[in-house]
Amino acid sequence: MDVKDKGKEQAKAAETKEPVQVKEEKEQAKVEEKKEPIRVEEKKEQPEKEKERTKEEEYLDHLKRLQAEFENYKKRTQKEKEGLIKHANTELILEILKIIDDFERALPEIKDEHTKKGMAMIYERLMKILKEQGVSQIPSTGKFDPAKHEVIIQVTDTDKPDGEIVDELKKGYYLGSMVIRPSVVSISKKEEEKK
Repeated sequence: MDVKDKGKEQAKAAETKEPVQVKEEKEQAKVEEKKEPIRVEEKKEQPEKEKERTKEEEYLDHLKRLQAEFENYKKRTQKEKEGLIKHANTELILEILKIIDDFERALPEIKDEHTKKGMAMIYERLMKILKEQGVSQIPSTGKFDPAKHEVIIQVTDTDKPDGEIVDELKKGYYLGSMVIRPSVVSISKKEEEKK
């Protein structure tokens, strides 16, 4: 090979090399151009996705709150319903207790044994029904309790300590643990010493 041929080859190689490098650079530029818009689109999509997630979270939070409010509403209405029923029962029981009081006053006064026995059976049956409904009598012995007893008379009594129940004038009753009618009682009062 002579020098001319070598030079031509080198020139040819340089020519072919140049376009290859230019081609590679152009392709790389194209790839970068493609990458950049994708990055911009990704940046645009991310805030949109975050907004969508935020909205989803807000909707989910709102739904959870509504469910909790509905559960509270159901519980509250159930308690109100039970309260109304209990109140209605209390009113009815108080009216029945007035009849029980009448029986208790009438039974000792009845002279005819058959009538007395029949009245006693009715009285016992009413008391059984009240007991099944959770009604019980308030004990009226011992120390006066203002939550359970109503004082009508104070009796001077030296045998009993001050504030002790002397006599029960009208029976009191519980409905469960709630006092529906306090006992009407008389209590002892120490006589004040005269100086």
